[in-house]
Amino acid sequence: MNEIKPLHDPASNLLIGFSLIINGFDFKKFFYPKRRSILWQPTDNGLLNIHLLDNSLSEEFLDFYKYVCQKLDLTANNEEILLSLKGIFRKREKFYKSLNSVSRQDAMGIFGELIFLKEQLSKSEDHKAIIAGWRRPDRSTHDFDYDEIGYEVKAAGLSSKSIRIANENQLDRLNHETLFLVCYLVECFSSTTKNSIEELFGEISQMIESPILETEILEKIDIDLEDLKFDITAQYKIVNEIGDEFPKITSQNLNENLSNVKYSVSLSYIEENGEKSKMA
Repeated sequence: MNEIKPLHDPASNLLIGFSLIINGFDFKKFFYPKRRSILWQPTDNGLLNIHLLDNSLSEEFLDFYKYVCQKLDLTANNEEILLSLKGIFRKREKFYKSLNSVSRQDAMGIFGELIFLKEQLSKSEDHKAIIAGWRRPDRSTHDFDYDEIGYEVKAAGLSSKSIRIANENQLDRLNHETLFLVCYLVECFSSTTKNSIEELFGEISQMIESPILETEILEKIDIDLEDLKFDITAQYKIVNEIGDEFPKITSQNLNENLSNVKYSVSLSYIEENGEKSKMA
């Protein structure tokens, strides 16, 4: 029988988490967002533990636990139970998020990764594997990781002169046999009426037709879609394979006393040496 059990601190008896028990269910097959206040601990034998990390939220968490017990239908399909729990968390987390506005560069970055994700989903029926290969929001070396092939995705305005590289590992093949730099040149404007990222998410949702995978994408975006009010249009796509001749800084050609080196690559070089196509 499926159930929810509270987890109490043995010393203070305060609620510090709760367990969701679904007999025989493999919780490890699913993605869980990393949060400062909450730790998800999934197992493959029917147990999901959720721990509160921020003691200052104890009272709110107790109310939240009671709300979960009231609202979660434990007689539903196993995946639907997990999906509902994640949905409840996502709505409540709005109270814990900062109200910092989303920058134009952040919006373009998310848009570029979603465009690439949509392209990959259209080429494969294994939608779960495609989405799992998207490494956001973890601080992974490359944006997309598919066994021997890695992809670093960038988005820049049409008037940009260069592409910003975050560190010496971003254009390093590392564990990949092949690494591609995929650049989208876009028009991007703040808007009170249009939300291109939300529209793009809607198109992806229609493709995958899976509420659990839709939730995983939202958790990877890690920003409320309603806060991403930008009118963004992709005009060009440029793909470069990162070979030995591509200009880059890697740990192999960097002094051992230097790290976290940020630099820029000329967009004119990227255009001249890559495969450029007009977006439909």
